[in-house]
Amino acid sequence: MKVSSQTLSVLKNFSEINENILVKPGNTITTISTLKNVLAQATIDEKFEQEYTSAWKAGGKDYDQGGVMNPVAEFTGNELIINNQAEVEAGIKDNNAARAAAPIRLAMERGLYTPGEETHQNNPMPVDDKGFIYTKGGKLPFRVRKGAGIYDHATDQFKKDMTDEQIMAVAKKNINKWEKNNMN
Repeated sequence: MKVSSQTLSVLKNFSEINENILVKPGNTITTISTLKNVLAQATIDEKFEQEYTSAWKAGGKDYDQGGVMNPVAEFTGNELIINNQAEVEAGIKDNNAARAAAPIRLAMERGLYTPGEETHQNNPMPVDDKGFIYTKGGKLPFRVRKGAGIYDHATDQFKKDMTDEQIMAVAKKNINKWEKNNMN
């Protein structure tokens, strides 16, 4: 979808109020500051047929290059994505440290980290219903799958020189935290 320079100007101005923009279907755009003390609304010439998020910034003039979104989750940065979390948990259940650590080591080697600082306010990364993760720089080259393990503060928790037993202990700690917070 191409947008007019007038609409692009509105979106850029709104991003100064709150860089996390969600455009809903229709021709009205609204935003509110993170402190909820500034509200803005504009009626534009274009009619959006579906939702778009602030990932539009990454895509240039064509919104669909930035990512038509169906946001289902949000990441914050420095998370390690383990798409084979079931294997980690099977290794823990069998008390097999090598099995539990293998998917984590693989994700570390492949660089399956979300970029940037760990904050929802300054570094939100929406995830669409297909598992694509969007940053200010565009879509990441990997996806998150349903049932994946999302390890926050990843570079603080996991180091390449850790033993399999140490990695398994960190994974157990995270799983316990997820269960305690009903995040599993």
